[in-house]
Amino acid sequence: MKFTCETAALKHACDTAKRAVSGKTSIPALEGLLLRCERNPEESDWLEITGYDLEVSIQTRVDVLVREPGDCVLDASLLCGILGKIADANVTIEADQRGKATISGGAAEFKLSAMSAEEFPEIPAPPNVQRFTIPTDVLQNMIKGTVFAAAVNKEAKPIHTGVLFEFTEGTLTCAAIDGFRLATRHAPSGHTGEPVRFVVPPKALKEIMVLKASGDAVVHLMQRHIAFDIGGVRFTSRLLDGEFMNYRAAIPQDYATEFQARTRDLLAAIERVSLIINEMIKNPIVMELCPKDGSIVISCKTGTGEAQERVSVQGCTLNEAIGFNHMFLADALSACDDDTVMMRIKSAVAPVVIAPPEGSVPCGDGAYMHMVLPVRLERK
Repeated sequence: MKFTCETAALKHACDTAKRAVSGKTSIPALEGLLLRCERNPEESDWLEITGYDLEVSIQTRVDVLVREPGDCVLDASLLCGILGKIADANVTIEADQRGKATISGGAAEFKLSAMSAEEFPEIPAPPNVQRFTIPTDVLQNMIKGTVFAAAVNKEAKPIHTGVLFEFTEGTLTCAAIDGFRLATRHAPSGHTGEPVRFVVPPKALKEIMVLKASGDAVVHLMQRHIAFDIGGVRFTSRLLDGEFMNYRAAIPQDYATEFQARTRDLLAAIERVSLIINEMIKNPIVMELCPKDGSIVISCKTGTGEAQERVSVQGCTLNEAIGFNHMFLADALSACDDDTVMMRIKSAVAPVVIAPPEGSVPCGDGAYMHMVLPVRLERK
């Protein structure tokens, strides 16, 4: 194998694929990147770079000048480190059949050990399976608006550590739940035919969420895996098995009161009041509804001190004090797109619903609904 390409382009591609590389593992090849180059008489020659940890793979391509087609596996950290230090605009990588690789650029030359590509585990490739197309920015917003609510505690069912994707006639719905909170988001979809449901682990989704890309994302649904093609990068992930909770049945259908608040003001107040909470002190914050004043008071009292802040709201008609895990409430508000949000409250122990002011339209573009379970307060 031998090829030459732009150093910066190769560094960027390797850094992208490296995010899926395993740390310490019993399979040495998984600590490396698989490099495979081919000649293409009709277009540019290409190099494919793959990182894989047996759960998620990231594959990307870069245009190169192929002098000899072939493949090998190089240590990911070492390769990315070398590419980051080469000053020349172009770099050449060559690997032979004896497991020796040479990386050269300008006056610098590095000789490394290389592994055979045969030692790299095979990655599931999409056959002729179901395909869905969705704008990349919409997909990223769907992930951002739900993945934060996926379960992370060891006691949770594995199926609830991922995000549910539901393709129905004309609509895509994403949902995540961890037993204490729920997040759903909806967007129009070109899907027709029977409904399709699958649950994707969070690791691949978080990588997709931060990818800088535009255009459409193509989703390939396989029997046990899912692949996302976005901006020249392919993310492949296993799917989670199990029965996802019927989250719709958990959403309250009636409320004692609802009020509107400026999202930024409410979030900022929660963050300031929560400054007296730390890892050792996990007291809840208290949201006291004050209908006479047209406001709510966010407060917290710990061994460190006390803090409170008043926030103006519109429409509150109930006198009540409700406890919350401050992080759950802040996460939900951070994922809201609107300048103003609606909070619907039934009681101090019933789930609180956060939605756009006009309500969560089931098939509206970007429509969302978050639900947070209160913390029971000690009554004095």
